[in-house]
Amino acid sequence: MGLLKGIFDTGEHRIFERARSLIKHSERANALLVRIINGSTNINEMKRITQASDDEVFNISNSITSGSIAPNLIDDMLEFVKSEDRIVDNIYILSKAIARYRIPDEKADRFVRGKLMLAEKLTADALSVLSKIHSADRLDRIRDLRKEVERIEQEGDEIRDLIITYAYKSNAGYKTFYHMTSLAYLMDDVLDSCEDAADNYMSIMLSILT
Repeated sequence: MGLLKGIFDTGEHRIFERARSLIKHSERANALLVRIINGSTNINEMKRITQASDDEVFNISNSITSGSIAPNLIDDMLEFVKSEDRIVDNIYILSKAIARYRIPDEKADRFVRGKLMLAEKLTADALSVLSKIHSADRLDRIRDLRKEVERIEQEGDEIRDLIITYAYKSNAGYKTFYHMTSLAYLMDDVLDSCEDAADNYMSIMLSILT
């Protein structure tokens, strides 16, 4: 936590340190997502990572509500932890959707998987920035990093729109059309959850420092 460590009681500092593990879980899940995009249908390891993250959230949440942090921060801290857990949850949901159905048209399948691969790289970038937010030692640095996550999420919006536009212009049947548009929105949910986590972290800092 650097220079900001001094503004927290020991309990708050420990919670933020433990929450770093949630970013690690998301990074592992996002790396596995590449295999799913490339055609693997085995999501067992992804499921185990998601469960590990859920278990960690349960433990961290118990620590938050057991009196280890300031009462006025409890709700915000709980929401922050849940928002970081939603990242890995959304990656898992996206993985299941990709593995469930393969687009019959090879050209369309290549297009969608190619865009999903670009989105996976954006998620990796967003998670890297979130990790930096956890260790930032100045409020202005946290603010700049939050804006970087927002910029990355906006790039994801463009990829989402490209997939949706492609789906509407294609001659795909209903099942394939629904699959393509669903993947676009599920992909966007992953990056939205990264932005939410950054916003929640920033909100906590502002409530303490202002």
